[in-house]
Amino acid sequence: MPSNNSTSKRTARRRAKRSADKRIASLVTREVVMLIPQIVAQVHSLSNSRAPEDVKTEPAFLYKHFKACDPMPFMGEGGVSQLLQWFDAIEVTLRQSGCPEDFQTTCATGVF
Repeated sequence: MPSNNSTSKRTARRRAKRSADKRIASLVTREVVMLIPQIVAQVHSLSNSRAPEDVKTEPAFLYKHFKACDPMPFMGEGGVSQLLQWFDAIEVTLRQSGCPEDFQTTCATGVF
């Protein structure tokens, strides 16, 4: 049976942990409360600063548009020449799918 002393130490540790948890929660709450108005103001100013011509009416480019063009799979076999052929095939697929340039990644060998 545990001694009275060890029970009181465990109880004191639990109380100290709860107290520390409460202080941390209080600190986080205060910081979040101070940040929320700033975040709301930034979002509001961004949404009001967009001109109507900036709003796209066409549907966004989706991964399914890219997949519909049946991109060449790459299995990691065939060495460098196979990898370069895959780069070229993906570049063609990106163009065929209508992928916007800002969604593409460029590298020294081309766009993919």
